[in-house]
Amino acid sequence: MDKPAQTRTDREQQFGWRVAPVLLSLLLVGAPRVLAQEVIEVDYETERVVIDDPYHRSFAFDMLAIDHARGILYVEDREELEGVMSFSLLTGERLNVVRYATGGGPNELPQAKAGFALAPGGNLFVADPSKVLELDPLGEVVSYWLPRAPTRLGICNLGGEPAVPTVGGVVRRNPDGPDLGIGSNALVGETVRANSFEEGRAIARRTWRARVTCNEEAAFVVESFEDEADSVYVYYLDGREDGRLAIPAESTRRWWHGCSVVLAGVRIRDRCPEWNENMRPSLDENGNLVLVSTRGIRLPLTGVIIDPESGCHAILRHRPQPGSDVVAIYADSAVVFHKEAVPTERGVTIGANAGRVTLNPLRRVSGEPCADMVPSVTGGG
Repeated sequence: MDKPAQTRTDREQQFGWRVAPVLLSLLLVGAPRVLAQEVIEVDYETERVVIDDPYHRSFAFDMLAIDHARGILYVEDREELEGVMSFSLLTGERLNVVRYATGGGPNELPQAKAGFALAPGGNLFVADPSKVLELDPLGEVVSYWLPRAPTRLGICNLGGEPAVPTVGGVVRRNPDGPDLGIGSNALVGETVRANSFEEGRAIARRTWRARVTCNEEAAFVVESFEDEADSVYVYYLDGREDGRLAIPAESTRRWWHGCSVVLAGVRIRDRCPEWNENMRPSLDENGNLVLVSTRGIRLPLTGVIIDPESGCHAILRHRPQPGSDVVAIYADSAVVFHKEAVPTERGVTIGANAGRVTLNPLRRVSGEPCADMVPSVTGGG
């Protein structure tokens, strides 16, 4: 049985951390840069329309999951704010809506959902910043979990159990006892200790913005840094030494020039995080790590596909039309979300979310392909 949520101050509720005069033992060492071994580009001239429905104009770019084995896309849709909608990537047919309740009860989420992930047996893990529900396809609550981790947005299925980012690793549910910290310095608990308020704020921001994807063996965490970062953190379920996947320099660019953060109710202008705040991690059908960004003011945008075992990788280039963004890879194609673009007197106004989804083939531009990495991709011709 989960313990009741602890009482926190307003600042803790907002940021999920406290500052104490103790040094946090988390050493971040730069990983070596690597050069691209293959360049792949999204073909926007050729597409297969999966979904184009005027009633679904609200798909969120950072709220989705793909069941590669069954060809199912799970998305958030404004038509069902308290639910997760699924569509066939083969036919575009709407398959199901898994609904949940909001509130203070054990089978309810107290806040708006912050993410979801596929769970064993066709279930879903649906999370808000403080709680995780496991739901079956009918929306029945199988279990709930109150993670002992700082406030966060990410959620994944790590070897059959839900896991969320924390400082220095991830926290994974343990059905037989206290939560498990995966990572040599993983923080299990809600108190982040630092030497100063500024250091604590930086740590909390990285954790809050962290994105995660998992397989049966490891969690891949993308954190957000104000200074340039060059790798994805890898934390292994079997306890082996933490790893880092180096990211090619071509994928590390600063897109935004002005950002802000709300601190104690006051909005403060601040430096923008580097590329990795905007990089969304996912896995393709071959277990490769895919990192794509849906934000940028320059073209072309870049992403990267990495084999976690060998480090062999490909740069993923996409030159979208206004309002079109690559969000994942399915088979040999990019999954592209298209936001609604409305002509105006001063140009084009682009909506915040999308309702049209297409599959656009990937074309090899140059370089030697990695083994089992989008094997059906051919040259652009």
